[in-house]
Amino acid sequence: MISPLPYWNFNPVLPTVFDDSLSYLEMVSKLYYKLEEVIQEVNDIDQDAIEQALNDMRAEILKFEGQVQEQYNALDAKFQAQYEELNNSVIDLADSVASSVEELDMKIHNLGESLKDIMDLKIEENNEYIFESIASEIIGIKVLNYFTGEKVTVQEMFDYLAQLHATDGITVTELITRQKTVNELIALNFTYEQLAKNGKNIIV
Repeated sequence: MISPLPYWNFNPVLPTVFDDSLSYLEMVSKLYYKLEEVIQEVNDIDQDAIEQALNDMRAEILKFEGQVQEQYNALDAKFQAQYEELNNSVIDLADSVASSVEELDMKIHNLGESLKDIMDLKIEENNEYIFESIASEIIGIKVLNYFTGEKVTVQEMFDYLAQLHATDGITVTELITRQKTVNELIALNFTYEQLAKNGKNIIV
């Protein structure tokens, strides 16, 4: 409620010029009475109705705020759920990719080891083939024995040259003539090299 203006006793004063104009005091007086009318009209309005309207407005605002908050909470919960689902999917995909990469790496490693084993085996087989081929060719090759003038195999030439250095070596026939038992030969405690080079002097 608006308080009324204080009482004002207005005594009109004739204007200095007789025309349609009003004096300043008359103009203020008219404004004063008009303002009093406005105050009275405002005060005549039902204050309870105004308060009820304000309360209803506040209630609607609170209801609207509650609806907005409810919608926000629902959207936030939905967003969080979708985020968690997406995050879990990304984690699962990353784990799956890492597992696949690890499995592929293991397969590549195993394949490399298998290829290495195969290559090693093939190289070994090829080396054996080469050695056997060379050996078979060497066996058939004959060289000239400079000392006898005969053509002999490479192995026979090696044997002949070895005999030149083993002057005291013992032959199988000479060993038989010595009539030594196995235990007697063992007791002599000699090496094969000693036997080949000096067998005649060891086994007497």
